[in-house]
Amino acid sequence: MKANKTIFLWGMPGVGKSTTGKALANVLGIEFIDLDKQIERLENKSVAAIFESKGEDYFRTIEQQVLNQNLAMNAVIAAGGGTPCFYGNAEKMLENGCCIYLEANAKMLVSRLKQAKQKRPLLAVFETDDALENALENTLKERTIFYSKAHLSAQALNVDVKQLAVEIEAWFNSYR
Repeated sequence: MKANKTIFLWGMPGVGKSTTGKALANVLGIEFIDLDKQIERLENKSVAAIFESKGEDYFRTIEQQVLNQNLAMNAVIAAGGGTPCFYGNAEKMLENGCCIYLEANAKMLVSRLKQAKQKRPLLAVFETDDALENALENTLKERTIFYSKAHLSAQALNVDVKQLAVEIEAWFNSYR
């Protein structure tokens, strides 16, 4: 790949942005960046702990700063689930690279996230899978308006990383 081809992965928590991103970066021979991991290193605490101790507004401000530092990277970047939904971040990413929405329904997300309640303490408040699924459906409805702006999309459950890499290259060749 040529320099400064930034690829942003969008989607709900648990959709596989980090897993897909690492595999895609490997296929494309470029760096992988996880925005949430960068924020955790910067703040020296987990995303959940930042939300708990400093609140969502603080987190979203830091998230925007970290995103701005990575807009022109030659990398695959896994954005946090809410990143495209705040402070005009979707538009910034759309202007600076190829955005890919990894799509999944709430039922699939529940199956992936219910085992992650210890790593994702914000999910622990949902006592049943049905409650978690309802919350995810509501969040997905709110975020779809942002996610649907992505240049490309892929079904998260069956992402063919090599095919996605071909589609990304075609997008860069056609639109940049």
